Amino acid sequence: RLKTINNNPALLFTDASNTLNNTLKLADMESFSFFTVCQENDTLAERVIISLENDSTAEMVLTNRRMAALDVYRYLNYNEGQKTYPKIYSYIQNKSSQGEAASRKMQFGRAPGRQQLPVAAYNGLIPEVILFNRVLSNNERRQVETYLALKYGISLSQDFPASYLNSNGEIIWDAETNASYNRNIAGIGRDDLTGLKQGSSESTQTPGLMKISCINEMKNNSFVIWGDNDRPLRFEDDSGIRRLLRDWKICSFNSDACSLDIEINELSFHDIKPLRKDEIYWMMIDRTGKGNYPFGQTDYYPGQTLTRESGIIKFSSVEIDADSSGSDIFTLVSAPSLFARAIVLSPSCNEEYSGNIQTEVAGGKAPFTITLSGTSKSGYHQSININTRDHVFENISQGSYMLHLSDANKEIFTEEIWVSNTRSWESSIRDS
Repeated sequence: RLKTINNNPALLFTDASNTLNNTLKLADMESFSFFTVCQENDTLAERVIISLENDSTAEMVLTNRRMAALDVYRYLNYNEGQKTYPKIYSYIQNKSSQGEAASRKMQFGRAPGRQQLPVAAYNGLIPEVILFNRVLSNNERRQVETYLALKYGISLSQDFPASYLNSNGEIIWDAETNASYNRNIAGIGRDDLTGLKQGSSESTQTPGLMKISCINEMKNNSFVIWGDNDRPLRFEDDSGIRRLLRDWKICSFNSDACSLDIEINELSFHDIKPLRKDEIYWMMIDRTGKGNYPFGQTDYYPGQTLTRESGIIKFSSVEIDADSSGSDIFTLVSAPSLFARAIVLSPSCNEEYSGNIQTEVAGGKAPFTITLSGTSKSGYHQSININTRDHVFENISQGSYMLHLSDANKEIFTEEIWVSNTRSWESSIRDS
């Protein structure tokens, strides 16, 4: 039976009677490189994925818990806890000729017949097997692993920084540059040399959380890859709005400002009721790729909840890498359909009126009326009418303020802002 992993077909193994009876004959190959992807259905028993036998004995057994080189009595146990998301396995053999070469064969999903091993038949999915008749270099291995990782939504282990490489050997995801966003890496892309054409993808390590699709067909050797910082999927207050703690970094390679549809499932959030009354989800994108969401370099995209039952929020036609810097950072915020994000630049103690309040408007229809009034210092009052979505209020001193925003459709947003001096904890102590 056929199932799918990340939109790609996979062969389902259920028990010994359904294993792949046709073995893979390796003739007298002494050196080869082998790769496969597997997703097990349960983790209770140790199950055989692949075994390698010669004419007289079993040489290697790959299970869901270990790699066993039986001919030399070497074993490699997997440190990672037993989980049912897909994994990439590789096996490299390089043996020198010792007399008459043995004819080798691989069989899938069952234990070798010549040994009595305490293992069960495989129960799960195997979508792909790749075999080379030689030992690949480290870079070549990484190219094959990148192909499999992107195709099946698998994050390559980052215990040691592992960059992703295309078929030309070019770095398309830099592990060191993106070290703070090295969890749940996935991507879309096209690489004609390897046959990769993945236009829609999600991380199979966070199934159902986020799916990203390219609206138009991608050109050869173009990629969009993302990873997250593994922060909780929970909202917290931030500058008058509520922001998701988790950030994603998304990098483009040769993709020319790709336009994406992004679907996120709110049922994956840790908050029971993430939205308050009259709020919607927004995607907030930092175009600098640094994660500070600075004034004038942050974009906002409203989300549409497709159905309340599914919990799917869709962000349509999201432009990625609009400034051609190579990367963006994004997160979600919950806010009204019209809101203003206020960024405070605090005044110093030495210059009382040296502060600024930077405001960015999201949603609504221009022109906008923005009013800032001092509530602790009643003398401050400024009101402007603008067609743009950003404005800076200058000559701000320490105190509390009320921001009032309205648009052409008479929608209203208000926010209370507190401004404090910088270095207010410092004091000057005169030498005695």
